[in-house]
Amino acid sequence: MIDFNSATHAYANIRNEVKEVDEGVDPTMFRRLIGSLRYLCQSILDISYSVGIVSRFTSNPLKTHFLAAQKILRYINGPFQYGILFPVLQATQHCRLLES
Repeated sequence: MIDFNSATHAYANIRNEVKEVDEGVDPTMFRRLIGSLRYLCQSILDISYSVGIVSRFTSNPLKTHFLAAQKILRYINGPFQYGILFPVLQATQHCRLLES
C-alpha cells in the first residue's frame, strides 16, 4: 500500500531541495494550479499545509515547485477509493458506501 501521509508533509523544507540551476515554469499555469488546490483545501483538509507551503512560490515558480504541486495532485487522486460502510437498515445486512 502506498504511504500517502508522507506526501502531505514532504514540502516543509522545499527551499533546501531547490537546485542552484532550476528552470522556471509558466507563472499563470502555476497560479491556476495553486488556486485549484486552495479551493480543494475546503473539502480535503489534510492537504492544506502542503498547499500553503507550495503557494509561497507563486511569484517565481520553478520546476521543483511545480513537481511538488503535482505530488499533491497525486495524493488527492489516491485515497478517494476508500469510504465508510454503514448499514442501510438495522434489519438487513445490506451496506452502502458513503464517499466524501
